[in-house]
Amino acid sequence: MNREAFEKGRKTRREVLGAPYDDGSIKYSDDFNMPMQDLVTECCWKGADHPAILEFFRDNK
Repeated sequence: MNREAFEKGRKTRREVLGAPYDDGSIKYSDDFNMPMQDLVTECCWKGADHPAILEFFRDNK
């Protein structure tokens, strides 16, 4: 796992979905689903940090 990409993805997810959701996604992960959580956070959420995407999510909450 690329820790820098994971943290960037987590920051984006936190901005879009809110701190309670982000904290819960990590808190309730276990040995089985944490690898998927890592993958999605690192690859998908890191890539969703484009200003237009973030603006869309902010405007449509």
